[in-house]
Amino acid sequence: MNDIEKGRDALIEDAKPIELEMEDGRILKVTPIAMTEMNGKQYLAVLPEDEEEFWVYISEDHGDTIDLISIEDEEEFNLVCEYFENMINDAYDEEEDEYEDEEDDE
Repeated sequence: MNDIEKGRDALIEDAKPIELEMEDGRILKVTPIAMTEMNGKQYLAVLPEDEEEFWVYISEDHGDTIDLISIEDEEEFNLVCEYFENMINDAYDEEEDEYEDEEDDE
């Protein structure tokens, strides 16, 4: 898993919340915030309502539906979480830089 083959990366803006059925049967609304493809798998980061930390899943697209599958392998889970954290932080830093540049131009 150390040799990462990366594919599509995308931050998801203005996504609508989706319902996620938990193992105990509860329905939780989550908002997709980022996606990436690594080593032939598609991953999705979602932000649960009233939470500050995102969750990550393997995402399998079946046309009309998308299955979110828990990542069982700890090394894979940690790698994907770190990757999403870096992606989100880099985007936040770029936004901050753009905002500062706009203030300097005024």
